[in-house]
This record gives sequence, C-alpha cells and structure tokens, in this order.
Amino acid sequence: MSRTPEAPLWATAVSAGPGPSAPVCTVAEVLDACHPTLLGRVQVRRGSVVAWVPTLQDLPVRAGDRVLVLQPEAGEAVVVGVVDGFRRRPEPVARAGVQVSVLADEVVEVAAHDGTPLVQVRRGPEGPVVRLCTSAVALEVPGTLDLSAEALTLRARSGPLRVEATDDVVVRGEVIRLN
Repeated sequence: MSRTPEAPLWATAVSAGPGPSAPVCTVAEVLDACHPTLLGRVQVRRGSVVAWVPTLQDLPVRAGDRVLVLQPEAGEAVVVGVVDGFRRRPEPVARAGVQVSVLADEVVEVAAHDGTPLVQVRRGPEGPVVRLCTSAVALEVPGTLDLSAEALTLRARSGPLRVEATDDVVVRGEVIRLN
C-alpha cells in the first residue's frame, strides 16, 4: 500500500479532497514488541499494512497485544494504549542481559565515574560474595525490605548494633537468648 506524506498510514477511506487528512485512530495487532535498533518502537499490523510505530513512553506492549494507534493530521502514527491490557499475560522469562565469567582471583566491579570502586562481586568458597566498597552504605527502599535465608546473621565487627523503629519491634523465635 503506497501513501503520500499527507495520507495517514492507516487510511481506510478515500480523502474527501486536497489538503491534509483528518486524524486517524485505529486498532492494530502487535507483531514484534522489540525493534532491533530503535527503543520504543513496535511492529504492528492492521489488515495488510505492517509498520514499525513508536509507543508512548513507558507503555508496556507485548507481541500479540491489540493496541490503539493514533495518527495526527501531520506526523507519524503512535501507539497510545493497549486495548486488552488486562488479559492474563505469561511472565516473561528472565534472561541474562550481560554475563561475565570470572576466575577465582577476579571480581566484577562497579565503579563511580572517577574510578572509585562501589560494589564488587566475587566467587567465595561457599558461593557469591557481594562487597559494598565504601565505609558507609545506605540501603534505601521505598516500600518493604524482606530478607529471607535458611539462616541469617547480623554482625557488627566493632561498634554498636542498633535497631530502630517508629512502631513495635517484634522478635519471634523458638528460643530467644539475650546475652
């Protein structure tokens, strides 16, 4: 399907006359949710027309979704919403974006722009060891932080161990030993 720059990509009717066409809003099917080189573009199909179209920022679009596509009078078509976004979706399979292999005497290091080490990950005798490299560290979470393990040890090598709360402090255990 060929089109002139003034004709909408999704035009279904013959233009009423010369000049720019009216905005077009239509529903299309997403064929591919990940453009090979351009972020924020999805491949959609409506009828026989297939095109890579940008999406609104942070719009979660997956292959197989039906999406609302808007094409203004002048400009390119844009995916502005997911029509069936409430349908049950399979959880995406987690895959490694980057994988680094290290030998026993090597670490993976994250550094500040000036080269100061921030975090190191190394292989320890019993599993991975994550080391935060600065003398003072703040771990901030906007919600709840839940630590879970077979066993958990909190140890202050020198200095006090403080527990502060703005509400009740609850300690549960089979046996609680103090001192």
